[in-house]
Amino acid sequence: MVEEIKLLNKKDKKIKLTSERMEINKKLVKLYEKLEDIING
Repeated sequence: MVEEIKLLNKKDKKIKLTSERMEINKKLVKLYEKLEDIING
C-alpha cells in the first residue's frame, strides 16, 4: 500500500512537470513566432 502511494506520487509529480513544461513550450513557441514576424517584417 505505502509503495503504491509512493509510486502514485512519483507519477503525479512527473505529470505535473510535463504539463508545466508543455505550458512553457507553448509560450516559447509563441515568442519564437513573434520574433520571426518581427525579423521577417
